[in-house]
Amino acid sequence: MIRTMMGLAAAATVILTAGPATAATPDPGYAGGGRVKPGASLTMKYAGDAGPAKSVELECDPPGGSHPKAAEACAALAAAGGNPFAIEPAHHACFLVYSPVTVEVSGTWHGRHIDWQFSYGNSCEMERALGVIVDF
Repeated sequence: MIRTMMGLAAAATVILTAGPATAATPDPGYAGGGRVKPGASLTMKYAGDAGPAKSVELECDPPGGSHPKAAEACAALAAAGGNPFAIEPAHHACFLVYSPVTVEVSGTWHGRHIDWQFSYGNSCEMERALGVIVDF
């Protein structure tokens, strides 16, 4: 009787500490299954007066998410220390047409919270300033 109770107690301990069966399943969003969560997870979106809003998810270390050029966008942000204002702008001219576009970047960059927003005069100015990170 004592052995049975000790056996049941040991089995209950194993069951309670094992957690749900889904805990052992790798996160489906990461290739190779079981890799650690990304070092950066950002939501990037922009909207203008002249068109629909666009939004993507960007993950870095490892690159992923719905951004079509995730690796390049992660490299650009890494070179800028995760600060969109610090991205080296391109050197091309834009027409002086006022059609404002507001860009928002929010999420985490290697443990640091990012909540950045800026309005540009038009989409050309936005693309010149931010490059590949808004190429979606």
